Amino acid sequence: MDYPNLKVRQRLKNAVFDSLDARVAAIEGCIEHRNARDARPFRWSRGPEDLVESWKRGHRRLQEMESNKFKH
Repeated sequence: MDYPNLKVRQRLKNAVFDSLDARVAAIEGCIEHRNARDARPFRWSRGPEDLVESWKRGHRRLQEMESNKFKH
């Protein structure tokens, strides 16, 4: 993996999105950019259901953390 690609992936990983659609659009944009530069196109190793479930788990955790903040 080259350095610019690593930076983009780190930025995506640490980004905060307002919606699932915004996250999907950012990921698809990253993939399109990578595929335009690289001779070997990106292939998903996980299904969309896995990605959506992971996003939902993260969202639930954030909501729990937010609600626990006000309990103390």
